[in-house]
Amino acid sequence: MQKRGQSCTCHQTRSVDQNRNLAQRILQEKVDVFYNGENSPVYKEKQEAEKRKQARKKRAKETLEKKKVLKEQWESSKNVPGERTADSEQKNLPGASRDGSCELHHQRSCDGLQRQQSF
Repeated sequence: MQKRGQSCTCHQTRSVDQNRNLAQRILQEKVDVFYNGENSPVYKEKQEAEKRKQARKKRAKETLEKKKVLKEQWESSKNVPGERTADSEQKNLPGASRDGSCELHHQRSCDGLQRQQSF
């Protein structure tokens, strides 16, 4: 038997028969691409899959850019002086801290810790 230049091995399953059938199918696809080139259905399918992959990457990149721009706009609008937001109103309330917890509650818990440490 003479070698033709195309070879294929397959070890995807534990079954020898299934591997042989898969290897024959893969070899058949390789030969089809070799002889038919761009007209091969396997080649066309791979090209379409590559186009879909590139389109997904492009959409993901555009979405990431949009998120980045929106975040920058949100950060810049957050830092505008004189504009009242929920955060700035909460800072002006007596007894409220930045994280929304009550300073009175914080004082009580700290006083309790100081008392425990003093004994």
